[in-house]
Amino acid sequence: VSAVPEQPVDLLPKIPKHVVFRPTFLTRDFSFTAGTGFLLDGKSGGSSFLVTVHHLFGPAGGLEKQIAGETIPLVFPRAVGFSFDRDPILLTTDEGVVVPDARKGDDKGCEKDIALYRVRGWSANKSLELAKGPPVVGQKVWLILRNIAQDDLLFAECVVAWQSATEVRYLLNNPDLLYSGASGAPVVDAYGNVVGMHVGTFTAESGRKFGFGSPADAIHAALPAD
Repeated sequence: VSAVPEQPVDLLPKIPKHVVFRPTFLTRDFSFTAGTGFLLDGKSGGSSFLVTVHHLFGPAGGLEKQIAGETIPLVFPRAVGFSFDRDPILLTTDEGVVVPDARKGDDKGCEKDIALYRVRGWSANKSLELAKGPPVVGQKVWLILRNIAQDDLLFAECVVAWQSATEVRYLLNNPDLLYSGASGAPVVDAYGNVVGMHVGTFTAESGRKFGFGSPADAIHAALPAD
């Protein structure tokens, strides 16, 4: 059994500014806003990527039917987003990326519930980075939400409950927070590195509330070469 890694002394993770966004996806004639997205370093640092969940491109995002992953860059070639930080900035990209075999999360897992847009020449700040290894059961992690009351980021504390190649699951220590619209938000460790991407929540028979998401290794596998 893996030991819970030593945590830094800071109370909350430190992440770069302007890396978590409310995304809007656009065609020439139509747009929709849904979920959350975050900016992530590419495999070799040449590009950054706006990462979100595939299932937003369907009924969960207000569309009539689910759009196949290979057609998302054709149907919605452009994405924009305002960062969740105070004094938000605008991110724009017109380079959707095909995620092979993308699908919304199901009983087989949510490792393919991923959508990507390439962001070139991002000069506003650093991007988030993936954790070097998977989290372990009992490890403290944080789901990054928008703090509507203070117009800033909110770090929702969680504890890893289960981890596999297809899903990471975490107990939500504050079940009363508003988790609506959090699909696509990053889940980070104490060092601010991404251990997963939030897909949804469920309430167990015990009454405890859990989040679940795509693990970092699955996100890394979906990233194209720079």
